[in-house]
Amino acid sequence: MQFSETVRNNFIKYTLTVLMASSLCIAQNHWVTKTSMPTARFALSASVADGIIYAVGGNVGLGTGTSVLEAYDPVLDIWETTLPPMPTPREVLASASVDGKIYAIGGRTSPGSGVLGTVEMYDPSNSSWSTKSSMAVPRVILGAVAVNGKIYAIGGANFSAGQVFSTVEVYDPQTDTWTPKADMPTPRHSFEIAAVNGKIYACGGDTNAGSGGETVAVEAYDPVTNTWESVADLPAPRSVYAAAAGELNGKLYIVSGSEAAFPHSPLTASVLEYDPDSDTWREREQLIPTARGLFAAVIVDNLLYALGGSATSFPFTPTNAVEAYAYMTGIGDNSHENIVEKFTLHENFPNPFNPTTTIAFDLPTNGFVHLKIFDIAGREVAELASGQLAAGAHQVQWNAGGFASGVYFYQLQVSQNQREQFTQTKKMMLIK
Repeated sequence: MQFSETVRNNFIKYTLTVLMASSLCIAQNHWVTKTSMPTARFALSASVADGIIYAVGGNVGLGTGTSVLEAYDPVLDIWETTLPPMPTPREVLASASVDGKIYAIGGRTSPGSGVLGTVEMYDPSNSSWSTKSSMAVPRVILGAVAVNGKIYAIGGANFSAGQVFSTVEVYDPQTDTWTPKADMPTPRHSFEIAAVNGKIYACGGDTNAGSGGETVAVEAYDPVTNTWESVADLPAPRSVYAAAAGELNGKLYIVSGSEAAFPHSPLTASVLEYDPDSDTWREREQLIPTARGLFAAVIVDNLLYALGGSATSFPFTPTNAVEAYAYMTGIGDNSHENIVEKFTLHENFPNPFNPTTTIAFDLPTNGFVHLKIFDIAGREVAELASGQLAAGAHQVQWNAGGFASGVYFYQLQVSQNQREQFTQTKKMMLIK
């Protein structure tokens, strides 16, 4: 295993009941710097399996793709660097995760090489790679996302042939087969892709095999009906430099990148948020600390992680910066933004922390809420509060100034009329 089995198994040795009361808080969003990725690189891809982020491939600035595979534990804030390299070194690839396994898809071995349809799977359970069936259409700078146990490979390009694709292929890991699906209406490469509420969103990108084809078009694909529809355009173009991630609070996020023509356009530090329910875009208030392009973005426990990339537009300069973003809504009002649709216990933020951290949760209905804090041995160490709370988004701070460093747990329990409605537990780490 890539991380100590004893340490990670200890994280689930707990039984707790949690109590929490909250006070009026101001809506806020945050960026926090995490432990840097060991290998600085751009044009990489990243996927999440069992709560671990896997950064695969990319370009370290030497003109060729790399086979490096590194794993990041968001709870421990540490990287594992002893994983076996990907069999085929490559850059501008895509990746996706199904059933705890990572699939590296397409790309190229170097900027001047031919495109690849190659698919290789990494299995963390035995730390090994295996080759799977190739895509029918080799391509670079494509989008890939997993929905309902299948991987959708969308768009991309073959620059040497002057081709930009609208092709959609779906991969079934159970049968190791690819099947063509309805083409994306707008052929594009270098676009942002994410899945929210079972639909796949293709955002922006470039429609030309050269430069100057930036688009603001956003199209949504429904895997159930195999159909595409146009939704609200981006406020401004975003192409090869940006990265998208979903789902965070039921919304899609596009981070950093460039709003002008590739490859000499300046980078932007802005964060765009798309709400599928209202079909609207807005720019978040707080900018990413490290503007970057050609990077990877993923979401783990309601935190958005930006990994690596290039800190300059062109020529590219690989960075190993890792930054995490969380948005927390306020409580105590019935505004539209405070309406929530499901019970959610969010990842505490920051995590790891010293000595204070914020715990947020959403209630779709009124309920009696409990929250307590327990240590690694399951002993109750703090009772924050308990009581009846109204539907909405809530958050509270825990000050652990009087506690020792280590792993702690918090569990949200909500009941109505003495009947349990929702229970969920999460872990956090205090480091002094």
